[in-house]
Amino acid sequence: MNTITAKSLLTILSSKVRIERERLYQLVQTAEARYHLKDAQGQHKLGILLQGYDYPFNVIGEYYNAFYLNHIGRVSEAKSALETVIERGTPEYRAKAILTLSGVEEMQGNFEESMRLRLQASRADNYRVVIEAQLGIAAIMGLNGDHRRAVAQLEKFLPIAKVIGSTNPLYMDFLNSYAVELGDSGRSEEGRQVINVVLASPYVPYYLNWIETGKEIYLKTRPASQLLISFKRVNQNVTPMPLSENRVVQDPPQQPAKLFSLLDWKDKMGKKPKGEKKDENIDAMNEKDLIIKLLQLTAVEGLSESKLRKVVKYTMEVLSEKK
Repeated sequence: MNTITAKSLLTILSSKVRIERERLYQLVQTAEARYHLKDAQGQHKLGILLQGYDYPFNVIGEYYNAFYLNHIGRVSEAKSALETVIERGTPEYRAKAILTLSGVEEMQGNFEESMRLRLQASRADNYRVVIEAQLGIAAIMGLNGDHRRAVAQLEKFLPIAKVIGSTNPLYMDFLNSYAVELGDSGRSEEGRQVINVVLASPYVPYYLNWIETGKEIYLKTRPASQLLISFKRVNQNVTPMPLSENRVVQDPPQQPAKLFSLLDWKDKMGKKPKGEKKDENIDAMNEKDLIIKLLQLTAVEGLSESKLRKVVKYTMEVLSEKK
């Protein structure tokens, strides 16, 4: 083989290797997106794929597969997988694995070990890991009844959390925890303002605890004499509306979600003008009214799971239509 042919072959092989690694990194990005959408099954599938490749992708695959193992109750196997990542992974995924292991320990009631691991994770170079670690630290403080200290802890890291992006689900989750602790420390009105921002996020269908936070804070700030509306908790088995596979979760949507007041739409849901017709003029509604109407239809007391499933499926079909 002459020199020119050899160089050409090396160029082709190098190009193929580069393309393959780019595709692998795309898989990693997709797995990270599944993480933010609480999709343990999706992480499992991508984790298995990544485990079939060389280091560091095989260890990254081990990390994402650990979520699925923990999700289905195979906790000891999940902890073993995470310990492997802590031992062999890259610095970024070692930090992620420590953080995830802290969550597993908390679920088992091992709060001291969970706090130790989160303090360790909070020293990572990855600021997203730091924010999640601080979120968990504040949660443990709250569980111990130290809500004011939890608020102070979250407020200290609020400027760093803002760097992530105002529409990122991690930032919204941080704000949700902040709202919880504000409410529990006697600052419910401030908590209401914070959770209103969270409830305007497009990621609400994936974080049902945000809705619960909104409900709890609303009940704390609403006068007892006024009508209370019950929230119907969406079943965890309902298939969520998927994002585009090409979308990277870290990038905010091109247009931010329109903010609306939780109290305003509660008032609107609770009041029904006299003589209101059964058939409303949907075409005459503005964007805010349409959002309120959709929430009203799906939050009514007594809505069966089968009907709710039909609503979600039909919504997914509409969203998937080409403009």
